[in-house]
Amino acid sequence: MVLDCLCMDKEGNIHNIELQNDSLGASPKRARYHSGLIDMNISKKGKSFDYLPESYVIFIKKHCTLPVYWDYTVFF
Repeated sequence: MVLDCLCMDKEGNIHNIELQNDSLGASPKRARYHSGLIDMNISKKGKSFDYLPESYVIFIKKHCTLPVYWDYTVFF
């Protein structure tokens, strides 16, 4: 499995951004699977799981059903 985009922000949180052509590929269980892969690759033998960072899995779908909000500034 290859993650499309995996990055860490300055607070140490992990972000996984996945591009999906098919809406069926962006299921909650698939997000859970991706999150598990991230934890598995970060975790260390004998360490408490409390040290694992927050992780976020974001799916960007070709045909998204969520509304898009635009943020803009108006200058007078």
